[in-house]
Amino acid sequence: MSPPRRDWVSVLRDSHRAAAVNAAGTGSSIRLARYRYGRWVNAIRALRLAADEYLSRLRLVQSESLWVCPTPCDEWTVRDVADHVLGGNRFTVLILGGLPPGAAMDRVVHGDFAGDPVREFEESATAQLSALGRPAVLERKYEHPMGLVSGREIARLRMSDLVVHAWDLARALGLPEGLDPDLVMESLAVFEVVGETLVTAGFFGSGPSGLLGEDAPDQLRLLDMVGRRP
Repeated sequence: MSPPRRDWVSVLRDSHRAAAVNAAGTGSSIRLARYRYGRWVNAIRALRLAADEYLSRLRLVQSESLWVCPTPCDEWTVRDVADHVLGGNRFTVLILGGLPPGAAMDRVVHGDFAGDPVREFEESATAQLSALGRPAVLERKYEHPMGLVSGREIARLRMSDLVVHAWDLARALGLPEGLDPDLVMESLAVFEVVGETLVTAGFFGSGPSGLLGEDAPDQLRLLDMVGRRP
């Protein structure tokens, strides 16, 4: 019998709690500008590379004992992280298709998470990229738990989520922890805008430590920004 793990419905609901709090509290839109970090214009390319980096780690989980390993995400196992990312991909496809966030979340949490996590991620990542690649999607505004945002901003949010969770998997599985430097820079640009809101709502634990100097390596700055303490 497989060891018990957290109920995936709770995992998904918890993972989106912070964004829902922000939307309810402000009702405003966000704009993920490039500020001092971001370099790339092609949000789709960045998302595809982030998905590949995350998948390269996920594919190395080949036993039940690895799926239940703890991760830097409080109380989440490797499988919980995989379920969270899969749910985020599915949620994105639904809202890009015009479904309101509440209805999309309800459909996701009542979906099937019993399949092979690697195959399910591959299929959901392909569907997400396809949805974002439709004409005018990147410029169009969509209802999202973070407010009214463009498809491009959604792509960058998904990219940054994948980058951080790729590191979570690496730490949990004892793999090399280096991340693609350009993806790190792009993720810094995203979290510089939305990170404080997510920390306030409890999504990233205690948030930045406040202990890093301006000359700290970019990856360390990113991880510290989202409450990771390498």
